[in-house]
Order: sequence, then C-alpha cells, then structure tokens
Amino acid sequence: SANGHLSDKVSFEDYLQPFPEGRDSKFVMSASSQFPSGAQSTRLGMVKQGLPQEGGDFCPKQGADGWTDWWFTPDHPHLRSGDMLDFYHKYISLDKNEGKPMTMSFSQGARFAASRARIQARPRAYYARLLAALSKQMSPQEGYWMEASWYDVLHPESMQYKTDLCALPQVRDIMTLGPYAIDSMRQQLIKSAGADCTDCDDIDVDRRLYGAGDFKIQPTGDQVVLKTGGSAIIIVNEPTKFVEDANATVGVQKGISKKAGVSDNAVMVTMSVITSRRLLGRQLATQKVKVDYIIEYMVSSKEGGKTESDKLLAALKAMDSSALAAEILTQIEIASGTPNKYTVTVESFTAPTAISVLNDKGEVEEVTVTVVARATGTAGGSILKSDISMASMKIQQAQRSFGILQSAEHLTGSTTNTITHTNTNIP
Repeated sequence: SANGHLSDKVSFEDYLQPFPEGRDSKFVMSASSQFPSGAQSTRLGMVKQGLPQEGGDFCPKQGADGWTDWWFTPDHPHLRSGDMLDFYHKYISLDKNEGKPMTMSFSQGARFAASRARIQARPRAYYARLLAALSKQMSPQEGYWMEASWYDVLHPESMQYKTDLCALPQVRDIMTLGPYAIDSMRQQLIKSAGADCTDCDDIDVDRRLYGAGDFKIQPTGDQVVLKTGGSAIIIVNEPTKFVEDANATVGVQKGISKKAGVSDNAVMVTMSVITSRRLLGRQLATQKVKVDYIIEYMVSSKEGGKTESDKLLAALKAMDSSALAAEILTQIEIASGTPNKYTVTVESFTAPTAISVLNDKGEVEEVTVTVVARATGTAGGSILKSDISMASMKIQQAQRSFGILQSAEHLTGSTTNTITHTNTNIP
C-alpha cells in the first residue's frame, strides 16, 4: 500500500467495474480485528508490494499464510472508548449482545463498491439509524467501528458473528502478543515472497501497518514527537452513563486539550467508573470516574521539542481543577448540542513527572524529570538521606514508565532545604 488503504495489485479503477466476476459487491479484505481484545492481523499485501501470490482477491490466496501474525497496540482506535460489540449488535446485527468474542475481516479505509440492489437489501430506516448514531460529534469513535462493519451492513446473509469470511492465523491470548511482532512479520514476508524478496529485512513494517497514519504519529528528519500521560479523578452525578457517553468522552478530551494548550487530536482519554469495596458480595459503583489521558503530538525540531515539553509540563502541573471541570462541561454541551445533564467536579488531576521526546525512529531522545524533595531541617542544614532516596525512587519509576534504558543521574544541593534530582537520558 502506498497508501490510500489499497492492498497490493488493487487500484481505484477496480472498484468502478460493474459486477466484478458476477458479484454485486467488491471488497478486498485487508485487515482483521478481534473484539473485544483489539488484536489485529494485517493482509501481507498491505505491508509489501509485489508479492507473487497476492492478486487482490476477496481474501488472500494463501489463506491464513496471507496475513501477518496477530499484533496489538493499546492506542488503536478500536479501543479508544466504548464497546464495539455493543455497537455491532445494536446497530449492525440488530440483536442482543451476549458478550461473545468476535473476529471481523474488513477493508481498511472502508474501500468497497456495491450494487443498488445490494444497498437496498436493507431498509432506509436501517441506514437512517446508523447515520444518527454517527452524527453526534466530529470524528466519532463509532466511525472506526463502522469501518470494520460495512461488509456485514451490506451482506445480512453473511454476518461475521455467525460465519468467518477469511482463513486467518490462529487466535492467541492477547497477553502473548508483542506490540507489533515485527520479526515474525518479516519472516512471513520472506516466506510469502520467496527468494526474490531482497528487501524484506529492510521493510518498515511498523509504519506500513499504520497505513496512512490514522493514529500513528510518524516524525521525519529533525521532527520529534512529545508523549506523556497522567490521570484524573472526577465526580459525576451519573458515572456509568457518563463513561458510556461518547459526547462526555469528547468533553473530557477537549477539556484537557484546551487547558493544556494543545490541539484536540493530541489528547486521547479512557474512562472507567471507580467501584467501592465489596458489600455483601457485590461491587458497588461510586460517583467517581477515573480518567487516564495520553498526550502525543509532533514538533518541528528537536530544539523546539525541549522548549515545548517544558511548556507542556508546566501547563499540566498548573492545571486548575475548577477551570478544567468548567471546560469539560462546556465541551460536552458543544459536542451534544443539548443542555448539559451532568454535574462534574474534578477531585484530582495528576500531572506527569516527565515527557518523552521521540525521534523519527521511535527512540527516546531524552526524558527530563525534576523532583523536589523537602528536608525537615532549617536553611543551611543537611539534606536528609530519606529525601534523596525518595527522589531516586520517583526517577526510577519514571524510567520504567518511559522505557529509559541508559541514563545519567545528577544530585545537586545548596544551603536551602531543597534538593533537585534530574534525570537526563543519554541518546
């Protein structure tokens, strides 16, 4: 794919041919997703061009060998919020969600063609209901789920929760999957391409998997990516509805982005209701919601990355809880287009202790963390060893969180009762 979400040996013109091979629709399955786990498998024709066995068919000719190994990344759009299975059964299959896992093959980018009769096999009201579900906000989460569902929308006789469309690699426990299983994928490419694959070892599998870059930020040259994250606890009058409400998710996302001074699409949030201890064998819900946020965006230069990371870290550390709550409510109203039904109080906002600066190879350029440890002595007194130990422990925790493998640590003291512990990554 070069890209445009087209598999190898498939062109846009192929979708303009009426009734290809006598069929009333044209689909080239280029990806498969497991739900609810979010594990992914990608058609090899999306990763490498010129594979001799790839012909642009509905499914790869090689069967299960025509797909990459299953891979997983927690920031995949299918996992950002909500439940795909709920959406599928409510709007696509129109039946009860019994919680059974499902694997769906689909055409990335919703690339397909269908005849008038195939489209009209569903009543107008069916499409109107879908349109309403996807029209509540800009770029809704449901749009990614629709991408995976279009074949089932147009082929009610072949719903994928009842039947498999393509032969796929054996499903494995998600906990055994690496982020992208790159080495395994290269070996699959070599096997599929044969001796003619002179560049298989050099293929940027990681970048190709993400296609046109819908959710992977890929810097080039001197550009760098800033990445950090934290959490917040908010008190809501209807926590369960709040967590399931796509407009509330957008409100929290945009509330954080506005107050942090970054673009809306730089922030991703996940929310969950905080439960209390068991009472008589039951886990009781509270009115508290935990928000985990990730901030990730690109900066034009490494020098600018340092300045921007300092600015972002300062903004997050200075976050005002009342102002954030007000902004969240404002953004929910904008997203829903209706008066707000929620009350929101930000109980706590945890700012990150560090920001990663990633280069064009995805490597950490540097992580700078400053921890202030207070001594109990008076000015001019000595710094307590316990303070130094606590600062060191926080730095080590940040190292583990951001994957720093090599580092230099510096301890500096003065005649005041403050010590600053700074960790700077060694490229």
